[in-house]
Amino acid sequence: MQIIALEGVIHATEIPDATKRSVTDVLVALIEQSQMEERFGTLLTRSDAAFIKRLQEQHPSLNARDAIVCMFIKNGYDAREIARRNGISPRGIKSVRYRLHKKIGRGKHESIKTYLGSL
Repeated sequence: MQIIALEGVIHATEIPDATKRSVTDVLVALIEQSQMEERFGTLLTRSDAAFIKRLQEQHPSLNARDAIVCMFIKNGYDAREIARRNGISPRGIKSVRYRLHKKIGRGKHESIKTYLGSL
């Protein structure tokens, strides 16, 4: 709804069409990032938001916590730090990582960090 209203305002202005498209694209990206931040309860950089979007497109079965844990793994956080930031035990994170391997179709000994880094 917000996006449609903003597009109407942008298209009503007298600026070149290419500028209108680029302004609309930037606003859409910012709104999507803001919605993701609300959904995941954490501040996201643009690259984090883009990563989560790609991750959810390729693996729609992942829930919000899975996506956040994947983002932390991709960014190089260790299990203790991920656990502290998510309010669960380090053992709990190991369980989450184990389930993530299954959800994204990786074998037990395949590096989830390498896979997530390639997205």
